[in-house]
Amino acid sequence: MGPVFRAPSTSPVAWALPDEEHRRVRELCQDLAREKTVMWLEESVAEIRRGK
Repeated sequence: MGPVFRAPSTSPVAWALPDEEHRRVRELCQDLAREKTVMWLEESVAEIRRGK
């Protein structure tokens, strides 16, 4: 099972209040944060073991 990325519980409010432009910026920021986190995990944390 892979990592789970979940927005905080206040996220629906932060999504509902601003205009469309701000929602798009927020969505892009979330995407970028997720991608950077996965890259960091792959480079700094994950290990691959093969064989015995």
